[in-house]
Amino acid sequence: MTLAHIFLPYFICETYLNSILYLLKPPLLIYMLHYSFLLILIYFHFCNTQRLLSISLEFFLLLKLIHFLIPV
Repeated sequence: MTLAHIFLPYFICETYLNSILYLLKPPLLIYMLHYSFLLILIYFHFCNTQRLLSISLEFFLLLKLIHFLIPV
């Protein structure tokens, strides 16, 4: 089990909660939920491939950074 296996589901759940609680602009909320859903698909379909897990984790962390940089 890698760190991506442990932390990726946590980040996905956290982003859903942050989106619901903190984002007030509907288009941005839809954007965040859409990419969270895509990352869930990546996680479940490619969980045996180390490289794709690390790519999805890096992409997800980038989305979290964008989430905090965009003023709401």
